[in-house]
Amino acid sequence: GMSTGGTGDVLSGVTAAIVARKVDLFNSACIAAFITGVAGDLASRELGERITALDVASYIQDVFKDPYTAYLKSIGEEVEIIV
Repeated sequence: GMSTGGTGDVLSGVTAAIVARKVDLFNSACIAAFITGVAGDLASRELGERITALDVASYIQDVFKDPYTAYLKSIGEEVEIIV
């Protein structure tokens, strides 16, 4: 999901947001790559292969909220919600 034009801009924005939280640059880049990659995979899984950078950006908050569940969904794993 990251080969679409504009997704690099999404990645840069996520990186900047993490750096603003006082995380060092290397770790910020690693975390941002994971978050943006999972968001791209979620967008692709939900919307099909023809996604835009805006589609990827719309999934960023889901990954920030619950990275583990978002990752499982991005690889097609069943996620059971326990209340």
